[in-house]
Amino acid sequence: MDGDVSEAAAAAEAATMRRPRRRRTRDVCRPLRHWLYGHRDAPYPSRADKLQLATVTQLSLTQVASFA
Repeated sequence: MDGDVSEAAAAAEAATMRRPRRRRTRDVCRPLRHWLYGHRDAPYPSRADKLQLATVTQLSLTQVASFA
């Protein structure tokens, strides 16, 4: 019985140690969507485009590249 309690306590502690996930707000998504709609024929941003979008949105390049 004590093993179950300690496992549950360990799981609860691990859950509280995770970094909180940020929600993408409309202000962050708006420039990304605007770029995407403007480039519907070729929706793959160049590195320069990604850098610009990352600067405008204050996201990392990885976050900009994986925006869906």
